Amino acid sequence: MKLTFLSKQKSVRSILMAFLFLFLCVPTSFAQLSEGGTPYSFSNQVGMTVAEVRMPTVDVERLLAEDKLDEVKGVAMRFGFGHEVNYSMSNSGTWELLPDGARLWRLHILCPEAITTNLVFSEYLLPDGAKLFIYNDSKKEVIGAFTARNNKEDGKFGTTLVRGESCTLEYYLPANAAFEGVVNISKIVHGYKEILRSRLPGEDYGGSGACNNNVNCPVGADWQNEKRSNALIINDGTRWCSGSMINNVRMDLTPYFLTANHCISGETPSTWVFVFKYESPTCVNQDGPLNYALSGSTLKANNAASDFALLKLNEARYSSSGWRYQENFFC
Repeated sequence: MKLTFLSKQKSVRSILMAFLFLFLCVPTSFAQLSEGGTPYSFSNQVGMTVAEVRMPTVDVERLLAEDKLDEVKGVAMRFGFGHEVNYSMSNSGTWELLPDGARLWRLHILCPEAITTNLVFSEYLLPDGAKLFIYNDSKKEVIGAFTARNNKEDGKFGTTLVRGESCTLEYYLPANAAFEGVVNISKIVHGYKEILRSRLPGEDYGGSGACNNNVNCPVGADWQNEKRSNALIINDGTRWCSGSMINNVRMDLTPYFLTANHCISGETPSTWVFVFKYESPTCVNQDGPLNYALSGSTLKANNAASDFALLKLNEARYSSSGWRYQENFFC
């Protein structure tokens, strides 16, 4: 289920959605709801030793066999195996005292032979001024800074994908912080399918149906506004679906998001990650960005018989200037 494709004919449902959809503006920042910036260690001298946690290898063949059974069940497609863990700043990682009295905590995570890694947090609560980054070993992919603006009432948090078998968490705590902060990782996801390229190993983008087209092909010219409401969903950290933002009859811009009930798979979507603008930039099949993302939603209504689920996005904010992913990037 990729967002890069568009049916050649507009169905009645699509036409209705065109009237209901919520025009979503996307920032030019490089990460999911965050303040951007650069990890402290990228431009300052820090200790070389960082504690590492190594995840067990996964049986990819067994997982693929299980996925074939899931196709019959009609549940959301799985791309990763979630290692249930309990890693926090008090029981793992490396703390370092910085010259100005601030503190730095880092943790290196290794998932051998993983295509991607992503994380689910059971507890996330940061003080003002604290910053959390996640980056891969090459430092070419960086998400964050996640800050107190990502705090939620339920304390849950999920991250988008980082390419590669390992990643580093880096947490900067200023000297004058009101409290240390709480970051507890409950799930480390080993991506064993190339979600960024295809549905199954060995199947390229061309594996879609003949009636599908990239939204940026000429046939999609009339859908350039509507496409902004669509998003790839990373649900439960291990599966993916898609859906679209919609408005309500009051037209009050409440950030509702419509998807399928089978995408829920029995999970509460408080740690789901919604990736907007995941589309091929041209008509030629190629990968799209993963960094225009929001984390967390609240289930408002769902029904198995009609296979719908209505969510409300927790991190989407609106002002007179438009939709905000963060205070400094809006449109």
